Amino acid sequence: MAMGQFAYANNSNRFLGCAPLADQPFAVAGVPFDGVVTNRPGARFGPQAIRAASLMLCDGIHPVFNVSPLEHLGDALDMRLPNASPLPEVRRHIEAQAAALMAQHHCVFLGGDHSVTLSLLRAAKARHGREPLALVHFDAHCDTWSDHFGEPSGHGTWTYEALQEGLVSAAHTVQIGIRSSGERAAREYVADQGGQIFTARALR
Repeated sequence: MAMGQFAYANNSNRFLGCAPLADQPFAVAGVPFDGVVTNRPGARFGPQAIRAASLMLCDGIHPVFNVSPLEHLGDALDMRLPNASPLPEVRRHIEAQAAALMAQHHCVFLGGDHSVTLSLLRAAKARHGREPLALVHFDAHCDTWSDHFGEPSGHGTWTYEALQEGLVSAAHTVQIGIRSSGERAAREYVADQGGQIFTARALR
């Protein structure tokens, strides 16, 4: 058995123990940043934890469709980020590195607090043309506050900012699982702009 192929032998820091990224069509990359959390820090370790959990999938073969992504997937490891810098500077680094990856691969990014999403959407919008993107947002929180506890931007504003910047189409924005409290203007913002919200209560 090769190194990294046993579920409990954490000898690989790559998703599913896949190969390092080269010319594979699909890429996984970590975005280890949690510099604007307001409660529980630690999301910067999310990419590492997701990769470790992925090893439990062992060979990664889908139980229904009998396919595996391993032949087509490479791990780009984690972005190099200036974690102690102001949020706009960190976001510039995320956007630039995401854009470079998107130019060569179809990408899945592992966060990171939710503030990283805005940079990823900016890179995706620049890559895929003039039309706004569609957005499917799974979360307990709406992330549509117009400020972040007095700060202009943070992990709770990215959806609002993405709509304001025209990165995503309001009519093609869907939120799923929203259940947190909040003022109506934020809680219903996506619906007020023409999108859809499926709350946790409605789903239940």
